[in-house]
Amino acid sequence: MGFFDMLSAEKRAEEAQAEDNELSADDLVSFMPDPSLAVTRDEAMAIPSVSTCVGIIAGTMAALPVRLYRTRADGSVEEVVGDYRCRMLNGETGDTMTGPDMKYAVTEDFLMSDNGGHIYLDMYSRKNRIKTLRYIRSDSCACNIAGADAVVFKEKVYYAGGMTIHPSRMVHVLRASRDGVTGSSVVTQNAAALSVAYHTMLYERTMIGSGGFRPGFLQSTKRLGKKAMNALREAWARFVTSGGSRALVLNDGVVFKEASATSTEMQISELKKGNSLDISGIFHVPEQIIQAGSTEGAAKSARESYTRFCIIPICSQFEAALNEKMLLENEKEDHFFKFDLQELTKGNALERWQIHQIEKASGCRPVDEIRREENLEPLGIGYVNLGLNDVLLDPANGDLIIPNMGKAVNINDLPDSTDTGNEPPEGGDNDGGAA
Repeated sequence: MGFFDMLSAEKRAEEAQAEDNELSADDLVSFMPDPSLAVTRDEAMAIPSVSTCVGIIAGTMAALPVRLYRTRADGSVEEVVGDYRCRMLNGETGDTMTGPDMKYAVTEDFLMSDNGGHIYLDMYSRKNRIKTLRYIRSDSCACNIAGADAVVFKEKVYYAGGMTIHPSRMVHVLRASRDGVTGSSVVTQNAAALSVAYHTMLYERTMIGSGGFRPGFLQSTKRLGKKAMNALREAWARFVTSGGSRALVLNDGVVFKEASATSTEMQISELKKGNSLDISGIFHVPEQIIQAGSTEGAAKSARESYTRFCIIPICSQFEAALNEKMLLENEKEDHFFKFDLQELTKGNALERWQIHQIEKASGCRPVDEIRREENLEPLGIGYVNLGLNDVLLDPANGDLIIPNMGKAVNINDLPDSTDTGNEPPEGGDNDGGAA
């Protein structure tokens, strides 16, 4: 080997050594959290308070039966009993899912997906009648705006399962929509708050997975090359994730420096409570209901707030979508679907019967109607209480019964109040009985 060859070999060795000692930013920091604030639906559902809120809301909507009502010519409203569409919404849909399962899934999509919830109306080919109701996952259905003028005159087209679906066949429930095609889910509107809660959960999981080891730094008095740095990092990661069950021998000059506790680490419990409170506010679910896990164990004020600000707005969106797509054109003027919110009181027997007592005393509902609602056999009493404790009216034939006076009259036979005849009332004379 000549002199110049020796110089070239030494130069190549120095370059290789320099390359081995070059460290990038990734080499110096073993772990950095993703600075992005966006969380996915699955990540959001992994947060306990989010999954609890979604479960409570969707479970409530699944338990509420849908009724069909009709407005009479005189303005009164009656329930249409036995309609097949209500039977499908509340029971057998014709699909693999039951009615409550379908309402649960649609409500979850409504809250957590920008695409909203979808129900496909499978129609008979030659009949204007729904054959089956089929739930479609939000991530399996797409909706686009068609038409020459997509700003003012918008038309929707749906795509699912490789086929194009006409808008009249799709019940589409959206949250905070601006165009009727896409909505704004809880995940989208509250990305930053959910990200804080999610990364707090990850931080706690990391602490538990590391066996309680505090974060810190490995400090070396000697300069380490890239290969040595990578080997040390990998060995330390295996040691920490194993919970300290393995032994790790540090080389001469390498020591561990524990990092000082941050305010987040010292107040992790308070941070979790704050995150849970923020999430309950996002879903409009009072904290008492989250702690109880249902509406039954919460205070009356919490249940009323939950019904008014959380459930009723969702019901309104759901009902509007059902009225638009599941009613015939000749029914839309006087028919409408409505969720029966009285089911919310069935978890509290005392409160429910107090409501029945008020309804009976005020003459709002007859006894047999209340008994039917409680799945009790009717007693054949069609009277409505008019007050005075013992005055009863039969609306069917107009009979008025006053048991404590021993009288029964018909309101249609009562004399006209404008009658000016001189016939004295029963039991008295015109002159008050004077001789």
